[in-house]
Amino acid sequence: MANPTITTTLADTARKLVLKHTQTFNDTGSQSDTLVDISTKDYTAVAVERVWLSASHDAQCRLQWDADVDVLIAAGVLDSQNYCFDFTLGGWGGVTQEGANPTGDLIVQSASMGTTGEQTTIIVEMRKIF
Repeated sequence: MANPTITTTLADTARKLVLKHTQTFNDTGSQSDTLVDISTKDYTAVAVERVWLSASHDAQCRLQWDADVDVLIAAGVLDSQNYCFDFTLGGWGGVTQEGANPTGDLIVQSASMGTTGEQTTIIVEMRKIF
């Protein structure tokens, strides 16, 4: 059975989208989830402007663009010494989709959680592109 996930919309305005995605480990192992499925939106793409990653214990978390070969945006290896990362990408417009045949979708991949109940959380601030 897949690791349970909860995705919460923190902001959804005319130009901004902020999503929080939490995955709780239940002995399933690594798992990829689609954070933004652009085909279901009324905008054509997003630009990733900020990323926050945190974990309750040992974990890996990656944010990627969906493409023929997924393209890494941000990653963190969170261990007992580091529980939170803040990737502030700046006020220059953010990271836009990359890769061969990109879909515009954003994927979250979590791995290396070892104990039932451990969690990874990622918050992604995006600008909508029309």
